[in-house]
Amino acid sequence: MMKSRKAFLLQDPQVVIQPDKYNDKYKLSVICITCHKELTITLATYWRQRRNSAFICYECRKPELKAKAQANPLYKDEAYREQFRKLHANKKYALAVHGDKAKRKISDSTKKAWLDPEKRANHLAHRKTSEFKERVSRWAKSQWQDSEYREKQIELRNSLDFKIAASLRTKALWQDPIYRKILTDILDKARINPAPKTHISCLQRILYAVLSDMKLVYHEEGPATRVGPIITSNNRFEGYSFDCLVEYQGRKIYIECQGEYWHKGREARDNAKATFLTRYFPGSELLVIWEHEYHSQSRIRSIIEERLGVKCDIVDFTFSQVTIDSNPQLDELKSLFSKYHYLANIGRVGSKRFSAVVGDKLAAGAVFSSPTRIESAKRLGLSNGELLELSRFCIAPQFCKKNFASWFLSRTTNIIWKQYHNVKKILSFADTTQGHVGTIYRASNWDFDGIVRPDYWYLGQKGEWYHKKSVWDLASKDSVTEKEFADSRNLVRVMGKEKLRFVLCRP
Repeated sequence: MMKSRKAFLLQDPQVVIQPDKYNDKYKLSVICITCHKELTITLATYWRQRRNSAFICYECRKPELKAKAQANPLYKDEAYREQFRKLHANKKYALAVHGDKAKRKISDSTKKAWLDPEKRANHLAHRKTSEFKERVSRWAKSQWQDSEYREKQIELRNSLDFKIAASLRTKALWQDPIYRKILTDILDKARINPAPKTHISCLQRILYAVLSDMKLVYHEEGPATRVGPIITSNNRFEGYSFDCLVEYQGRKIYIECQGEYWHKGREARDNAKATFLTRYFPGSELLVIWEHEYHSQSRIRSIIEERLGVKCDIVDFTFSQVTIDSNPQLDELKSLFSKYHYLANIGRVGSKRFSAVVGDKLAAGAVFSSPTRIESAKRLGLSNGELLELSRFCIAPQFCKKNFASWFLSRTTNIIWKQYHNVKKILSFADTTQGHVGTIYRASNWDFDGIVRPDYWYLGQKGEWYHKKSVWDLASKDSVTEKEFADSRNLVRVMGKEKLRFVLCRP
């Protein structure tokens, strides 16, 4: 403030003699704007009168002061006026009112009044009024309009000394438990209604679908999945949000869906998040499911069942109660594969689709399509129209029953032989990456046709899955190589394991 006052003095045309010292007791020469007389006054007097208007000497202000005094009702009380004259004629009184001792007394009484809760509340209430805020805002804006003052303030706040002093003040305040509690409550309230989450990852959608089918009580990512914020042992204000919360028999299990791409190189933060939950909320549990597990929804289900110690309710039915539909509802079939098939989709359009229905519930689905690889038909000595591929096969977990998979597969292949006379063979693959070894094919009398070398696929930035053929096609359109296209889109190549090939010939 002293620097800004000095700048004000240097620019004030009414000041004649500039002082070398800028304390309130130092005197300077000022010209009255009304009578143009040169007067010697203290800095305190100058600031008191110059604050809101130009400086006017006491003689020129006498008429104004007299009018104000005469407007006071006490002015008509002659006894009061006489007492007032005697007091001001006494030098001891003047010293007692305006001396250093009097100023210290005022300061002490002000500090004492601030310790009174009632007086402090009244003062704080006054500071919250719109009139007070408007007055302070007006003053601050008028100060900030001064370019020199603004530059000085910016320079001051960017200085190392100021930052160190501000840091020390903040740390000192943080040691006060009352201040810490107030600030914690304010920050906590600010997190009650945050902006809605705009993106739910594909991994989370799969997880929520599995939990819904298991009829578990769970909360999607939002206010219910936030833990904290609290003051930790190192005096940090910390809190975290998790992808899902499952409540089961008094237990709270927080689930994290970890994408391979996004969590690469973030092990330190993930470990800190896990430590925060286990250290400060010992009654809570953390379950981390990595992206590669989501290629099989049955695997997700088994992970959750193992942690909770529960099993899904198996539907009791006989094969005579199963209805095979060769023209099922596409949306229902899509939902089944998105929940329980490791590729989480129904495959190519134009495929031959079948479903198994028990009562009014969809129990299983199968999709036959043209071969993915052109070489498959040539290798078997067939044309493209003579070979079909079983591209999707899935059974809902609650309908898992001994021999049901092979029974359903046999019924669908028999329909294929009856409806499509040009089809001579059906091809399928068991992906060992997902733990499949072709048990149902062997049980259905399919022939083992060899081992296919390990395959690969691509993962996008948001955890989405891309088939290598799709990436190759897009790269061809852009006249670039598959690797160049993948690098330009930040696609990560993921290697799988070998596949087992099986073939079923027309009887």
